[in-house]
Amino acid sequence: MVAEKLRAHLAALEAAVVAEVHARGVAKQELAWGSTAEWFTHLAGTHRGTGHQTIRHAEVLVHERARPTPRWSRAGSRPSRRR
Repeated sequence: MVAEKLRAHLAALEAAVVAEVHARGVAKQELAWGSTAEWFTHLAGTHRGTGHQTIRHAEVLVHERARPTPRWSRAGSRPSRRR
């Protein structure tokens, strides 16, 4: 259970960093890579498609996470009914 929580936390941190690097254009402007996906692919040692997919997923995760959620959806509780 602890290992799963750590992996999830690390994945969330990675997504936030990748989305920020992409948004600021760090890979292209400061590191002279063709794209953030190419930079990430090289850094992670994965295949080309994986880098592009990671960038797309990171952007979605970071932007969805930033959206406010209804109060009842947090902590797995349901809205109470008025009686």
